[in-house]
Amino acid sequence: LDELHALPLRVQRSILRFVEDGLARPLGQTSSAQSKMLDTKIVGGTNVDVDEACETGVLAADLVARMHRVRLPALRERRADIPAIFLYLLQNSLETHLAEQVKPLLTAVVIERICLRDYARGNVRELLDMVTVIGAQLAEGRDATEALLETLERTIGQPNERGSQASPTLGQSKPESAESPPGSAYERNRRAITD
Repeated sequence: LDELHALPLRVQRSILRFVEDGLARPLGQTSSAQSKMLDTKIVGGTNVDVDEACETGVLAADLVARMHRVRLPALRERRADIPAIFLYLLQNSLETHLAEQVKPLLTAVVIERICLRDYARGNVRELLDMVTVIGAQLAEGRDATEALLETLERTIGQPNERGSQASPTLGQSKPESAESPPGSAYERNRRAITD
């Protein structure tokens, strides 16, 4: 159940009853004799602070108390997962022949640009949007390189000063100064990683 906090409290309490006893009654039936015992798991998702939502009454605290809570960090907090997620979306959202046109273009520089995006707005939905736009352009007959570069420019923009200094070509990067750049180990060793 995505956006659990958006469900009305009466619906959340109905879910709570099901979580407690596992009994589901067909819609419109009032007799408990028609209830069926279901063996299922319920996964609820929300993008709001759960404790705060319980305090303000947006989420039913008793429902939350019966659920095992797992915090899934935002993409910007787990950038190492981005390449695998992007590739998964590419393979599962596009027709095989379209995905196969894009895969060889995913150089270290391209992946770096995708990884360094902020992803503050929509997390995986932003990656899916990129893949969908690339796929739509390929379906219209666009060259794969053009489709990928144009989509990256539109959705990611120019690389920021902390990240990749990728040139407009797919497999090359701009020359870096001889001085070691400040920052993380990745930033100091970027040239060796991307070459």
